[in-house]
Amino acid sequence: MKWTKLILPLPIVFSCSLLMAQTVPLKLKLFTDSTHFFIGDKIMLHAEVEIPAQYPVKLNPKPRINFDTAAIELQGYGDWKTNAEQTRRQLDISLMVWDTGMYKISLAQPDISTEDNYSAFTNSDTVAVTISNPADADGMSAPQPIKDIIREGSRWEDFLPYILPALTAIIIGFIFWRAWKYYKQKEVPAAVVVNKIQRSPKALALQQITELKKKEYPQIGNTKQYYTELSDIVRSYLENEYKIPALEKTTDELVNALKRKSILPSKINTLANVLSIADLAKFAKVKPPVGECEKHMESVRVFITGT
Repeated sequence: MKWTKLILPLPIVFSCSLLMAQTVPLKLKLFTDSTHFFIGDKIMLHAEVEIPAQYPVKLNPKPRINFDTAAIELQGYGDWKTNAEQTRRQLDISLMVWDTGMYKISLAQPDISTEDNYSAFTNSDTVAVTISNPADADGMSAPQPIKDIIREGSRWEDFLPYILPALTAIIIGFIFWRAWKYYKQKEVPAAVVVNKIQRSPKALALQQITELKKKEYPQIGNTKQYYTELSDIVRSYLENEYKIPALEKTTDELVNALKRKSILPSKINTLANVLSIADLAKFAKVKPPVGECEKHMESVRVFITGT
């Protein structure tokens, strides 16, 4: 009878020990490279897990991220990276933010498996970030929330990029046809050679700036078209002058490429501010005052001429 009392609790003790063995203590830490960002910046969220060396743990490659706002967009996941001691793993997650404010980001509690055990994070770490407008956007009308943007109606100016090339092609075709007919009637054997004057990237960009200024887009309220053409002038100049594929890069990628050239940091910062305002005008419908528009055009001219 005494032996029976001693043997019966053994399965219960054994089951409890197995249940305890199924818990592996893990520590999660969330952090970003900075706690302050601007609208449109890319946020790199880093998730770091400390793992006891004796447990070979398999982590979810794409854990769910919790946001307290719809203004943050998930861009993609990296791969879990392990340190040399196999005791720490880090995951890089790319986010994009589209509205100002202070937001909290946390990692949802995922399932984690080991060879013989199952476990979950013992804590729920949270990181807070602050989003604001660029410095040059102070005093401007705030951009509307992304989901509340109202599409503006089509205007005849919107069709100019299509009408002008078509008319130009028709006129050029008519001129060539008339020239061919004239020379055929005269039976002129000599070919006509047209010497094209090659202009430098600087001269071409300055001429385009002069032509853009004559259009007076800010004065008539067409700020979006103004910054679209100003941004194209800057990017075409950088592509021709510094051999950078500027038309294919985002503003951040273009600024990083310029930093590898022999250009003063102050000039790069000035140009970066202009391109950031241009992005807001094109995609967020920000409308800077007329004076600010003229100031940004002058900043571009100074960058090109160096004076």
